[in-house]
Amino acid sequence: MHASAVSFPRAACSCNPNGCGDQRRYYVSKGQSVLVEFAYERSGESTQTVNVGFYVSTNNVISTAERLIKTFSTTLGRADVYTTRVAATIPADLVSGTTYYLGAYVDYDNKITKVDSANNAAYPIIRIH
Repeated sequence: MHASAVSFPRAACSCNPNGCGDQRRYYVSKGQSVLVEFAYERSGESTQTVNVGFYVSTNNVISTAERLIKTFSTTLGRADVYTTRVAATIPADLVSGTTYYLGAYVDYDNKITKVDSANNAAYPIIRIH
């Protein structure tokens, strides 16, 4: 399983003065509701319902140790790519002017047996106004 590709249809996207590098940064406000788009894919042998957790982190290593802000469930078939947009609210107590990562972590509750969990997370970069 893995999550990849992200967009924020309702958030401003731009680069910092030094450029964007290879990843966009989305500018959001504290308390803002954003529509986050991720593509999910299951590489296992059977169709499974998985729980996905959205986390806010100060680095790009998204794990269950980060701040959980949203959960939802989806069903993934073998080799199917499922793209969906989910509304999430940016926590109101984040620090303005700080860069965060909004990550989706597939099977965050570790209910599905898998060989490798290294590809279970993806993230966009967000900067708080």
